[in-house]
Amino acid sequence: MSKKNTIALLLLTLLFISGCAQSPMATSFNITTQQQIQSVYHWDVVAEDTAEQLRLSFSTRTSLNGRCVYVEKKDDTIFGEGFRNMLVTKLVNKGMRVLDISDPSALKVSYHVQVVYHKEPLKQPRAGKTALLTAGVLVVREAFDQPWSVPGRIAAVGGALVALDLLSDGFRGYLYPKGPNTEIILTTSVVDNNQYILRKTDCYYVNFSDSWHYNDSQSSQKIKVVN
Repeated sequence: MSKKNTIALLLLTLLFISGCAQSPMATSFNITTQQQIQSVYHWDVVAEDTAEQLRLSFSTRTSLNGRCVYVEKKDDTIFGEGFRNMLVTKLVNKGMRVLDISDPSALKVSYHVQVVYHKEPLKQPRAGKTALLTAGVLVVREAFDQPWSVPGRIAAVGGALVALDLLSDGFRGYLYPKGPNTEIILTTSVVDNNQYILRKTDCYYVNFSDSWHYNDSQSSQKIKVVN
């Protein structure tokens, strides 16, 4: 392609981008991390974190100092049984008074697990690809925000197109092909006389094939993902 044709193509691209500049693009939240539970040891880590949060909360409230707690048995799943035993152990080891039998005077500790299935794997960017995309977008934005000359804008857009072209060439590698599609919401509560004293909610990824550990003892073969 000749130099004149290249410049003409860039000018057309510049006009196209300018005409579409007012149309907002769909975007996602900023990149964050979320832990994935894949072993019984991870259950123990979650129980330790939950017990420590309870201990800290109790230590900062004078009215709760010395109060007994009872961890309720409401979850019959494999995770629920294991997590309760781990949580009781952690609380006892931290010096808290834990009852084996429920008592009206005790603070009731309970937890609830909700399993969330996604039909499509969750999109997760590979390292480095996000920076490449961001660089291209910033170059285009600067081309319109700054009082540059027309040749300067053409050069800026050309640089952005190079970045986006590289991204396009490797677009299949931009996202992990098989991200997690199953999550759990774990909520722990402390109730005194029908009033919430503490409530803690955490989210974790889990393997789909292991999700029956958290879902009313259902067999993984019976689980279906729906819209």
